Amino acid sequence: MKVTLRKKELAGDRERLYLDIYNPEAGGNTKRKKENLNLFLYTKPKTPIEKTHNKETLQLAETIKGQKQIDLQNGINGFGSKKESKGNFIDYFEKLALQRKASLGNYGNWDGLQKHNLRYLKDSTRKILSVANSTNQLIIELDKKVRKIKNKVLSSI
Repeated sequence: MKVTLRKKELAGDRERLYLDIYNPEAGGNTKRKKENLNLFLYTKPKTPIEKTHNKETLQLAETIKGQKQIDLQNGINGFGSKKESKGNFIDYFEKLALQRKASLGNYGNWDGLQKHNLRYLKDSTRKILSVANSTNQLIIELDKKVRKIKNKVLSSI
């Protein structure tokens, strides 16, 4: 996978900046993609303002290129993609647990946590719990359950 910053000449002594993204992991005809950055450079800067504009715009474009490269690498190396982050957390976690079934000790931990998640999360929470916002919601929901149980125990004493 490779992200390249490219320029295309425009009318009026300017160049448009765009990213040329090559992803061999993508299927079909989507291996190469162009992404317009909506930025431009002056081809022959004449004033100090134009020179400063070119310098700052090029730095911004390089930063965007680097972030895009990181995003693509994270998706390919198993850190999750945008598509997975919008999915249901419970389903995603179950898929991860099944991938560890070959290692019985490790699978037992994942399976136990999966059962714990199903037992303590309400049905309504399970439906809206996405991978992207699962951590905070999961902590809040489990914290509510623990506080409720503690209050019952303390009130019975």
